[in-house]
Amino acid sequence: MLRYVGVISILITGGIWRGINADSKPNLLNEIKMSMDPMVDPCEDFYAYSCNNWAEHHPNGDYGESTGLVDNRMNIQLINHMESSRRPENQDQHMKKLNFFEKAFTYYESCVNETSNNFFQYFDGIKPGNRIEWPILQEAQALRGGDENYIQLQWPMDEFDLFALLGKLQSYGLNNVLIKQEMARTQNGSLQILLEIPQVEEDENEKDELPAYLYFLDALGIPKLKAYDYIKRIKATRKHWHQVYRNFSETESEEDQPKKLSFEKLQHIFPKLAIFLENILPSNHLRSDDFVVIYNVDYFQYLMEKEWPSRVSQNICNYLMVKFLIYLFKDKTHDFTKMECIKDLRNKMDLAVNYIYHQHIIVNETQQYYEDMVFMVHKIYKHYMAILEENHLKLNSQQLELLKTKINSLRLNLGNLPKRIIYPQYPENLKQQEPPLNPQEIENFFANIPNLHPSNYYQNHLDLLKHRFWKSLLYEQNFSHYISTDNALGSSSTPIYYARQNMIILFQGFLQDPIYNLEMDQLSKWSLLGFILAHEFTHAIDTSGMLFGPDGYQLDSDLGIQDHENFTQALECLQQQLPTDSIDERLADLMGARVVYNVYSKEANWQTAAPHSQIPWKKLFFLNISQFFCGRKDVKFRDHDSDAERLHQIVANYPVFAETFKCRTGSKMNPIKKCRVF
Repeated sequence: MLRYVGVISILITGGIWRGINADSKPNLLNEIKMSMDPMVDPCEDFYAYSCNNWAEHHPNGDYGESTGLVDNRMNIQLINHMESSRRPENQDQHMKKLNFFEKAFTYYESCVNETSNNFFQYFDGIKPGNRIEWPILQEAQALRGGDENYIQLQWPMDEFDLFALLGKLQSYGLNNVLIKQEMARTQNGSLQILLEIPQVEEDENEKDELPAYLYFLDALGIPKLKAYDYIKRIKATRKHWHQVYRNFSETESEEDQPKKLSFEKLQHIFPKLAIFLENILPSNHLRSDDFVVIYNVDYFQYLMEKEWPSRVSQNICNYLMVKFLIYLFKDKTHDFTKMECIKDLRNKMDLAVNYIYHQHIIVNETQQYYEDMVFMVHKIYKHYMAILEENHLKLNSQQLELLKTKINSLRLNLGNLPKRIIYPQYPENLKQQEPPLNPQEIENFFANIPNLHPSNYYQNHLDLLKHRFWKSLLYEQNFSHYISTDNALGSSSTPIYYARQNMIILFQGFLQDPIYNLEMDQLSKWSLLGFILAHEFTHAIDTSGMLFGPDGYQLDSDLGIQDHENFTQALECLQQQLPTDSIDERLADLMGARVVYNVYSKEANWQTAAPHSQIPWKKLFFLNISQFFCGRKDVKFRDHDSDAERLHQIVANYPVFAETFKCRTGSKMNPIKKCRVF
């Protein structure tokens, strides 16, 4: 995920958010010059030389680097549209079936209408059994009713069905509590279901949860002494189950075979587990030929046969409630501001938002965007294949063909919308027209979400969580767009590669200043957007990507590529330079820079003089790439190393950089030993 910069400030006027940018097409040369620190030797620390002053000129706390800036700009555009579309609530609208746009709008509206964290509304419709209340809520209700002498109401544990409750909670996405399940749709439409012992969480998670316990109990009005007693029991329950997980995991031997059976057989042999699954999915979504695999049958026998007294059952019930509440709290919007609410909407209904953005915000530019992206990805493909043909690794013909076939079958989806596919391998003279969008496909995708309500964010959130779980069971290869089930991914505009569909997703929000505009000069275009596209191409053949075939199915073998002496030596070379746990990102960075340098120097060599600049074009090429990585020093990425490390490894291994900046041999940016993979 790569970086660039820009300037934007925000104000709110009459409920509409407006982005203020004096120059709608930021002067990229000015951006480079403002970020540079000429006091630093670029041959010793190119990141400091090119990025040291970036933060000083970008004081806006709403973003910390280029991808955050682009997301921020897109969010403002979406807020403007949603706010201008707001309308007085019509009682009749709750009587009709809402379409996907109305559902998206209503979810956003319910978020900005919320004024406080009334998170116990989540449990208005979720109970641990028929005619039974959560024990903690039962006590809180008694206390609010003025029962000062409340000790312990009789809790009707006969109505408590642990397996039904576990299934119900997991239908909203909670997992790894008492039962860990994984479900996947197979090619024939049946489900493959794995049931396992939960993995024991790290100890530090308990420290994170303790303040949450206190916060929730205090919000319920539970007195401190009673709250500490509840916390003591919740902690003891947590500790008990973690020990149970460990005990059964340790006693499992390699000879213990998992039990494999159809769902129909499961209903007869393990009816409680069948109840668990029937509460995760509606009965009409489970087929008799769905396949269930149970690991460590002894643990599940214990879970099904164990009978607990009422007090222990209540402790388990309270433990599940708190775990579910913490899960919901992490998934909900961070705040009820317009900015946080639009991020939450993007995370929950990204496909709908992508359509709204395409049809209502950038509709006049979409054809030009599409044509330009066709041009760019074709040029990248052409030079990518040429580099593979060099066969730097000296792979055998079958190994090389595997890599070439993977790139040859790669697709790019522009906007993550149905059927908006670009095929890089199509002949250059074959013009690819922008495919028409069919809103009915998106309508069908969101059809199972019930009508949302503009004044009930919490129930709306639950309804969308159920939809997210349903999405996770779709057979991905049947779709031409990426189906996001990650709560943090929908609100990001950063391009991604998805191996199971062999597809790059280029989000439309990414195609805006300062990363890209239609009038951008060739050097800026290739060293900015071109770089990140070539970076994503490489993920198709990195150490993870090469394990999946061109159709997205996992391969039995990579034909020995990763065991090839030259491949392992190339990776070792990179690790010796700068150790990393994200070697695939380093591969993508190095290959991305090499490819787009070739594209620009060979395809646009009539423009090798940087327009309106005294900076030689080769220097400007690397300075422009560095702008992707400029940002605040405290920014952390979950899948990447630091920006400085990534940038340094690119330039240190590309001889053209050392020649351009006249770096002495042995300097940090011009090491004697250089690494190259492909």
